[in-house]
Amino acid sequence: MRKLILLTALLTSFAGFVTAQCSIYYVTVDGAEDASGTIEDPLAIEIAFSDAVDGDVIRIATGEYALDAPLEIAGNNIVVEGGFIAEEDWTKTSVAGATTLYRSTNAPEGALNQQRLVALSISDKTGFELHDLTIRTADANLPGMSTYGVYLSNCSSYRFVRCIIEAGNAADGESGLVGDAGEPGEQGITGGNGSCNGGECTFGNGQAGGAGGSGGLGGGAVAAGSGAGSNNGQQDNGVAGTDASGRNGGGGGGGGAGGDECSTNNAGLGGAGGASACNSGANGGSPGAQGDPGGDGGTGNPGINGMAGSIGEAGLPGGEYAGFWIPGSQAGTGGDGCGGAGGGGGGGSGRQTCTFCDNGPGNGGSGGGGGGQGGIGGTGGFGGGSSFGVYTRQNGTGSAFIDCRVIAGNQGFGGAGGQGGAGGEGGAGGAANGSCSGEIGTGGAGGKGGNGGAGGNGGDGAMGISSAVELASGEAYTVLSTNYNLEAQPEVKLSYTECMTPQSVVVIENLDLSQGENVTTWNFGMNANPVSGVANPQEVTFLQSGFFNIVNGTNTYRAFAYYCCGDFAGVEDLDPIDRIMVYPNPTSGTITMELPESIDNAVVQITDVSGRVWIDTEINNKTNPQFDVQGAAGIYFIKIKTGEKERIIKLVRK
Repeated sequence: MRKLILLTALLTSFAGFVTAQCSIYYVTVDGAEDASGTIEDPLAIEIAFSDAVDGDVIRIATGEYALDAPLEIAGNNIVVEGGFIAEEDWTKTSVAGATTLYRSTNAPEGALNQQRLVALSISDKTGFELHDLTIRTADANLPGMSTYGVYLSNCSSYRFVRCIIEAGNAADGESGLVGDAGEPGEQGITGGNGSCNGGECTFGNGQAGGAGGSGGLGGGAVAAGSGAGSNNGQQDNGVAGTDASGRNGGGGGGGGAGGDECSTNNAGLGGAGGASACNSGANGGSPGAQGDPGGDGGTGNPGINGMAGSIGEAGLPGGEYAGFWIPGSQAGTGGDGCGGAGGGGGGGSGRQTCTFCDNGPGNGGSGGGGGGQGGIGGTGGFGGGSSFGVYTRQNGTGSAFIDCRVIAGNQGFGGAGGQGGAGGEGGAGGAANGSCSGEIGTGGAGGKGGNGGAGGNGGDGAMGISSAVELASGEAYTVLSTNYNLEAQPEVKLSYTECMTPQSVVVIENLDLSQGENVTTWNFGMNANPVSGVANPQEVTFLQSGFFNIVNGTNTYRAFAYYCCGDFAGVEDLDPIDRIMVYPNPTSGTITMELPESIDNAVVQITDVSGRVWIDTEINNKTNPQFDVQGAAGIYFIKIKTGEKERIIKLVRK
C-alpha cells in the first residue's frame, strides 16, 4: 500500500474555474424534496446532489445534515460550497463546522462483519470542488464496521478546500465462539461379592468368586470393558476398555473375578483401560493371592489425562476487495482437546484357603473409570474495522486537498479467539469390594479415568488500520494540506451583492474587528478591484468568474469567494451602461474601456480623490476607446454618463 507524501506547492489562484453563467441549487436542513432549489424554495441535500449535472453549483446553508446513506455527486465539474447563512441573504461565513454533513449509523453498507459507514462517495468523476464543509461519520457500532469520511474511486482533477473531514472510530472484530466442553467419563462398577464360607468342594464344584465390575464408558460413549464372569475352575480376567479416537475418552477396563473356593490361585487380572488418541490406556490391577485370609486384588492404574488442543492461527490482515477495505478474515479455530485414557480395572481378590475352615471365594475387582472427552476448540475472532478520513483508489492527476484538516478515528481491534471448551472429567473407578475382608481378600478398586484435555483457544483476528488519507492506488496529490487549523482563523463573512457579468461585487467583513476605515488590511489579488483595502467591511469587485483568495492580515481564506453569477442578473438583463468594462484595473496608466454596441456616445470624466479632473471627453461610435491617466499612483474615479444614466467606476493607478 503506497503512503501519501505532502507536497510543498500550494495553489495561489483559483480564478477562471468557471467563465459562464452557472446553475445554482440552494440547500437547507429543512429543504423539501420537491422544491425548485432556488433561494426562495431550497432543496433537500440528497436531491440536490442527485439532480446536479455537469458544471452546476450546490450552495449549502449552515446546520447539520443527517445522512442515512452516502452522498454521491452525479456530474463532473460540480462545485459544492458550505457556510451560507440562509437567514442573512445567503451570506457566507468562514466559521469551521458551520455546515456539517453527518453520516449516521443507519443502513450501513457491506456484508456481515465487513460493514461500513461512508459520508461522501464519489466515483468516476472529474473537476469537482468541495469548499467550506465539515464531513463526519458516526462511530461504528457493529462488529468489524469501518468508517470512511470521503471515499473516492477513479476520480481526477478535484479539489477539497477549507474542509474538515473526520471519520468516526472503527469497531472491533467479532469475538470467536467458546468451544463446547467435553463429556465426562462414566464411573466404573464395583465388583461382585465373594463369600466368607463357601460350599463343599465336592468334585470341584465349589462356589465361584465374585464377578468383576464393568468399566465406565469413555466420554463420547466409547465402550467400556466388561467385568470378568463368575466361573469355577478358571481364571476370569477383566476385558480391556475400547480405544478412543479424536477427542473421545478411552473406555474403562473391566474388573477381574475373585478366585473360586476350590481352584488354586485363579483370581482374575483387571482389564486395561482403553487408549485415547494421545495416550495409552492404564494397566489393570493384579489378582490377589490365595491365603488365610486371601490376598487383596490390585488397584487398577489411573488413566492419563488428555492434552489440550492447539491455539488457532491468528487472522490474516485486511485488504482491498471489490473497491473497499475489507477487515481481516476470521482467525483459525483452536484444536480439539485430546480425550483422557480409560482407567484400568481392579484385580480380583484371592480365595481363603486353610486346614480347619470353610474356604471362601474372593471378591471381584471393580471396573476402571472412563476417560473424559476432550473439549472443542474455540472459533477464531474476526478482523477489526478500519477508519479512513479519505480513502482514494485509482486516483487521477491534478487532485488536491488545500487548507483542510483530515482525521481518522481509531482502528478496530481484532476479535478475541473463543476460549476452548473444558475437557470432560474422567470417571471414578469402581470402589474396592471389601466384603468379608477378614477371611477373603478385598477386590481391587478400578483406576480413575484420565481427564479430557481442554480445547485450544481460537486465534485472534487481525487489527484494522487508521489512516487520515489513504492512497490505495493511483497518482499522488498535487497538494496535500490536511492539518490546517481552520478554527484559529477570525470569522469573516462575504455577501454577494451584485453581478455584472463577468464582473461581480461582494462585501467582505472581519467580525472580530470593529467597523470603519483603516482598521485592517485586505488583499484580493490582481483580478479584483481594488486589489487591496483597509476598510471593514470592504467592498470589492472581481473582474471575472471563478474562485478568489481573501487575505486579511496574516490570514488567508483560500478560494473563499466564488463567483459565477448563477441566478443573479445575467448580462443580457443589465442596462448597457452597467455592461461597460474597464481594464486593466489596477493600471499603470493606460486603460481600455469596452462598450456594448448599443452605446454610440457617452461622456467620460476621470478625477482623483481630491476632485481634480484628469480626463473629460466625449466618445462617439468607439467600441474600445483607450485613456492614459497621467496622475500619481492612487485612487481615481471614472464617471460615465449616457443620456440620463450615470455610472461611477473606481480605478486604481499603480
